[in-house]
Amino acid sequence: AGGSLFLLTKEPDKLIECLERAGIRASYIGSLTPGRDRILINEGEERYLDRPKTDTLYQLLGRNEASSYI
Repeated sequence: AGGSLFLLTKEPDKLIECLERAGIRASYIGSLTPGRDRILINEGEERYLDRPKTDTLYQLLGRNEASSYI
Protein backbone atom coordinates (compact mmCIF):
# COMPACT_ATOMS: atom_id res chain seq x y z
CA ALA A 1 0.00 0.00 0.00
CA GLY A 2 1.21 3.51 -0.68
CA GLY A 3 2.93 5.02 2.32
CA SER A 4 3.55 1.63 3.94
CA LEU A 5 6.81 -0.15 4.66
CA PHE A 6 7.23 -3.74 5.78
CA LEU A 7 10.35 -4.45 7.85
CA LEU A 8 11.68 -7.76 9.12
CA THR A 9 13.62 -8.01 12.35
CA LYS A 10 14.46 -10.54 15.02
CA GLU A 11 13.58 -7.92 17.66
CA PRO A 12 10.24 -6.33 16.70
CA ASP A 13 9.62 -4.72 20.09
CA LYS A 14 12.90 -2.78 19.93
CA LEU A 15 12.24 -1.67 16.34
CA ILE A 16 8.71 -0.51 17.14
CA GLU A 17 9.96 1.42 20.18
CA CYS A 18 12.68 3.12 18.10
CA LEU A 19 10.30 4.06 15.29
CA GLU A 20 7.67 5.40 17.67
CA ARG A 21 10.28 7.56 19.48
CA ALA A 22 10.98 9.06 16.04
CA GLY A 23 7.27 9.81 15.59
CA ILE A 24 6.67 6.93 13.16
CA ARG A 25 3.63 4.73 13.80
CA ALA A 26 4.57 1.05 13.82
CA SER A 27 2.84 -2.26 14.50
CA TYR A 28 3.78 -5.92 14.78
CA ILE A 29 1.70 -7.79 12.19
CA GLY A 30 3.17 -11.27 12.04
CA SER A 31 6.15 -13.57 11.80
CA LEU A 32 7.97 -15.76 9.33
CA THR A 33 8.04 -19.51 9.74
CA PRO A 34 10.08 -22.26 8.07
CA GLY A 35 8.77 -23.51 4.74
CA ARG A 36 7.30 -21.87 1.69
CA ASP A 37 3.62 -21.83 2.63
CA ARG A 38 2.05 -18.39 2.57
CA ILE A 39 -0.55 -18.73 5.28
CA LEU A 40 -2.28 -15.85 7.03
CA ILE A 41 -3.68 -16.60 10.48
CA ASN A 42 -6.16 -14.01 11.72
CA GLU A 43 -8.07 -14.63 14.95
CA GLY A 44 -7.60 -18.38 14.55
CA GLU A 45 -8.79 -18.46 10.91
CA GLU A 46 -6.20 -19.73 8.40
CA ARG A 47 -6.12 -18.84 4.72
CA TYR A 48 -3.51 -18.89 1.98
CA LEU A 49 -2.23 -15.57 0.68
CA ASP A 50 -2.87 -14.78 -2.95
CA ARG A 51 -0.04 -13.79 -5.28
CA PRO A 52 0.26 -9.99 -5.14
CA LYS A 53 -0.96 -7.96 -8.09
CA THR A 54 1.52 -6.04 -10.22
CA ASP A 55 2.79 -2.88 -8.55
CA THR A 56 1.29 0.34 -9.93
CA LEU A 57 4.75 1.71 -10.74
CA TYR A 58 5.46 -1.35 -12.89
CA GLN A 59 2.10 -0.95 -14.64
CA LEU A 60 2.78 2.71 -15.46
CA LEU A 61 6.44 2.53 -16.44
CA GLY A 62 7.09 -1.09 -17.31
CA ARG A 63 9.18 -3.46 -15.21
CA ASN A 64 12.65 -2.48 -16.51
CA GLU A 65 12.14 1.27 -16.23
CA ALA A 66 10.48 1.01 -12.80
CA SER A 67 13.42 -1.07 -11.51
CA SER A 68 15.76 1.85 -12.16
CA TYR A 69 13.91 3.87 -9.50
CA ILE A 70 14.46 1.26 -6.78
